[in-house]
Amino acid sequence: MLSSSGLNNHLKAKRAMLIRKRFFALLAFFASALLVFAQTTYTLAIGVGTYPASRGVKSLNMPPKDAETFSKLMKSQGSQCAIFTSRYATRDKVLASLRAICQKAGTADRIFIYYSGHGGVGGICPYDANLAYDEIVPILTASRAQRIYIFIDACHSGSIGTSLSKASNWPGGQRTDKIVAFCASRDTENSAENALVPQGFFTQGLLKALRGKGDENGDKQLTVMEVFNFAHKELAYRSYATPNLKQHPVLLAPQSARGDVLVRY
Repeated sequence: MLSSSGLNNHLKAKRAMLIRKRFFALLAFFASALLVFAQTTYTLAIGVGTYPASRGVKSLNMPPKDAETFSKLMKSQGSQCAIFTSRYATRDKVLASLRAICQKAGTADRIFIYYSGHGGVGGICPYDANLAYDEIVPILTASRAQRIYIFIDACHSGSIGTSLSKASNWPGGQRTDKIVAFCASRDTENSAENALVPQGFFTQGLLKALRGKGDENGDKQLTVMEVFNFAHKELAYRSYATPNLKQHPVLLAPQSARGDVLVRY
């Protein structure tokens, strides 16, 4: 049995330990809050619906609106946004903006890149000339950004996976583990839109998810996997309801990124 003085000393020690625990918990909270406060999100949104007649490319209805809607959503999250649509989305402008954002981002920052328009195996189709994923990926890997999220609503968009795989073997040991790619279709598939739907099929599911419908556990925030799972289900429904449409979205993401929080609402 403890003496009176021993009991007092024991209680004092317990109180001191409790105070230390609370202090360190409070310190961890403020450190986390400071990190969030210091983080900047950059967004580049590109939507190409019309092309020069000389390119012989069919016009699309939704990409400019899709890019504008995505940009608006990201602005509501506090992101700094740049947007280029149709004739303003030239190859040179897209590359210059991509380089500028990737160079500006710091080690605590995030980058969101959205593209809607025509695409082919190995690249996307800005207004005046094609742009290969092999040109895009090195710009992304050279950035100091903590994480880069790229959303591609274009035919054969899953083919960016080939460039990401090659990048890890390029000279200099390119880091691709900080890149997360949401692709509207496999590398062998087309991506669809319909005038009766307000967005491209993939973008519609993506935006619904980011606005909160993809929140699986009700915690008011959307992770990489929650967004992809919802977009996948939405596209599966559209594919089932649309004759001759075979479109399967693809997620290319390291395991460490799958729980990343993309947005909060």
